Amino acid sequence: MTEITQYQPQSQALSLPEQWRFAETVAASSILPRAYKDDPGAVLVAVNLGSAMGLTPAEALYRIHVIEGKPSASAELITSNVRRAGHRLRIKGDAQQAVVQIVRADDPEFAYEVTWTIADAQRAGLTGKSVWKAYPAAMLRARAITECARQACPEALYGVTYTEEEARES
Repeated sequence: MTEITQYQPQSQALSLPEQWRFAETVAASSILPRAYKDDPGAVLVAVNLGSAMGLTPAEALYRIHVIEGKPSASAELITSNVRRAGHRLRIKGDAQQAVVQIVRADDPEFAYEVTWTIADAQRAGLTGKSVWKAYPAAMLRARAITECARQACPEALYGVTYTEEEARES
């Protein structure tokens, strides 16, 4: 009788030279996000940062970006990390404003709340960008999520505190 076994990730850490070979191989891939193409150093940073967060290498490469030397995260990754840490995160909004509320697991009596409006985005000079024109509701949510998470639970962000769009601004 043939047994089917479930894939188990390698429990033994790779040496730095092995990690570098992995990063070089991945960086040469044609299906990799553009930010990592031909940049094994960025691949290595993202994979190791993702590992600290409990992410697989693939999750790290599609959710963490290295832009101008800053690790940045998708709003989806920030949301996931906040919830994985046991905090409650609520999001509501539309193309005019987004409101995000986080209630920490260790302080359920207090709610952190951030509101981002289209007027805030205009004052920050963001609304002229094509992504803001095409997806204003999503961009407002991303800004509100990131700002609220920075205030409420920075430990859940593992030092990856900027979204890709924020990191590209500077």
